[in-house]
Amino acid sequence: MPHPFRDPGTLPFQSTSIRRTIIACYCAVILAATPLWWLTTSIQRLPLNLDINSLHPVSIPVHVVTSNAHRLDGEFRQAVQQSLSSKAWKAIDVKFFDTPQDTLVQTYHIRPSDGPTYVQGNDIFYPLTDSSTPILAKLLVDLIYPFTEEHDHRHVSVQYAPRYRLAFSLLNEDAADGDHIIDWDIQGALAKYFSPFLKSVSSLHNFTIESQVQYHAPLSVQARTQEDGSFALSQEDLAVFINSAEWSLSSSVSNDPVLHFILFVPSRDHRPLRILDLDGKPSSSSSFILPQWGGVVMFNPPETQVLRVDDLLSPSAAFLGQLHSLLGVPRSPALVNHQPREAGLSSWQLDTMLRKRSIENIRDSQDTLRSIVRLVNQIENMPVGEKVRGAVDASLAALRQLQSVRSTKDIFRRSADAVHSASSAFFSPDMLAMLYFPAEHKYAVYTPLFASGLIPVLGAVVREIKAWKDERKLARAKVA
Repeated sequence: MPHPFRDPGTLPFQSTSIRRTIIACYCAVILAATPLWWLTTSIQRLPLNLDINSLHPVSIPVHVVTSNAHRLDGEFRQAVQQSLSSKAWKAIDVKFFDTPQDTLVQTYHIRPSDGPTYVQGNDIFYPLTDSSTPILAKLLVDLIYPFTEEHDHRHVSVQYAPRYRLAFSLLNEDAADGDHIIDWDIQGALAKYFSPFLKSVSSLHNFTIESQVQYHAPLSVQARTQEDGSFALSQEDLAVFINSAEWSLSSSVSNDPVLHFILFVPSRDHRPLRILDLDGKPSSSSSFILPQWGGVVMFNPPETQVLRVDDLLSPSAAFLGQLHSLLGVPRSPALVNHQPREAGLSSWQLDTMLRKRSIENIRDSQDTLRSIVRLVNQIENMPVGEKVRGAVDASLAALRQLQSVRSTKDIFRRSADAVHSASSAFFSPDMLAMLYFPAEHKYAVYTPLFASGLIPVLGAVVREIKAWKDERKLARAKVA
């Protein structure tokens, strides 16, 4: 009786030739797909021609011209050079001359005066006496670069950016009691009190301004009742004053850094609201600054619901002072009498800011480039594309150009280009993406994906090779 099932070997698709053809097709597909897979998953790592150590230290030249009729002796120059030995001064190269030398280099003139000390433009008028040498040296140091390492560690001023967004907010603690501010002429106040300053720093920063009014901005801390019936906030309360959970201060208009300026109007139940000093006594100031964030002014309003330009004089003055601190504007040295001048910044303040920002930009760009080198060397799968290499080369080119630039403004522009290009390279989306996808993650993804398909194919190939060898041995045995 014949067997009800056919021998699998007699089936057409189970024949040796067809089976081996199918396996060969699988292998051909795998071999053909391998270059495509390699191309789509490979990482472009262009070489970086980067050697930060080969860059010469950048120094910002400053010339000091003394009057021919009143030559200053070596004691004065020695006193200045002692100040130059400070770490904060290492990027400034001060040289003394009897007559102006290079018109492109920032030059300060020391001129004799029969009256008190004062500064007008880049001219220092000072009574030159036998006892004035060390005092004059300190004054010159304070005018050229009045920033110390202690000042830098306070981190009050914001990091340099070519554009800032100034956000002015009028926050009513609780408008439900009906005693609140419904409007303010902030545009008029800014035009009157801020415009001269913003115009004077236009060579460093550009600004966009926005404003808002909120009618419910509850405090996140409890105001303390004082003996005289007023209310106050301690220094600890000021550290957590900003109620981010309930105050809508963020904005998605742009990616520019934001400096916030808040005019806080307490509710009727919390008036007058004052600030306590470190000793727990009421402070004469009604404003405080939050480092690298902005400033706040407590405003106990008069009997009005609309604040006009004159009403905003005191808050605007406080906001302007806070903006000075946030941007790192140097204060006038104590030895200099305040002379009448136009609103805004004096020329020496602007020059000092340009030098300070130039030094910061040079340092930050070099640190960023070194960080890029370390990342690329440490992470083997870190991509380096044309965009990243181009930004690195642009930053290096700007740093090298600083060696031949003499003007303070040109030095600042090159330093700004250098730090911008270095930051663009470091924060490139292509580089950042691979920081969170190391090689171990690739193995975890590819192993379960390819193992289930490759192992059966490899097993079939091994079996067919073994069967082919057995067939050859059998054929040789029959011939023999």
